Amino acid sequence: QVWTDYALTPLVAEQGYRVVHADTVWYFDYLSVTWRQMHDMEPCANMPEERCDLVLGGGGYMWTEKVDASNLESTIWPRLGAIAERLWSPRDRYGDDRLIEGRFRELRCLLHRRGVGAAPS
Repeated sequence: QVWTDYALTPLVAEQGYRVVHADTVWYFDYLSVTWRQMHDMEPCANMPEERCDLVLGGGGYMWTEKVDASNLESTIWPRLGAIAERLWSPRDRYGDDRLIEGRFRELRCLLHRRGVGAAPS
């Protein structure tokens, strides 16, 4: 797992190792990072397409120094959705900002209907 520098992900894959991408952009306690910045982080950037198969996935990370029960949900949501979409969707699906923004407005509404305190997107 690459924790320190996202630029190491292609280097690790180039050596033929499988890698789990863990970029600091995907740390939820970095409150200034938007869902858009999280969505735009591409784990396979700067590597040949054939090496992208070695990227097994990634994740969002929440440290608890800056949250408690009163703001946990709004700290994570909808930014977790951005990471999930990035990791689980085909890479050729990215790019149309209007569609992405629409999906995230819809996600926030869905979360609110289900009682989840998602932050504004």
